[in-house]
Amino acid sequence: MFATEPEEMVHERIGQLRIAHLEVRPDPAFGWAVFVVAPSQLVGRYQAIVDDIARELRAKYDLKE
Repeated sequence: MFATEPEEMVHERIGQLRIAHLEVRPDPAFGWAVFVVAPSQLVGRYQAIVDDIARELRAKYDLKE
């Protein structure tokens, strides 16, 4: 799996939020995690949304490396 796969899948789901940059990083507990790179006043709200989407994608697909 390439790191861009989950990143692209999350971007598809959050397109209306206009988050410019997401980073997919390895996570020992889940295989991967997505992090929002944005101004600090936006990160908290957007990160919660991205975390929910990532949980759904992990449940639906085997996206572990």
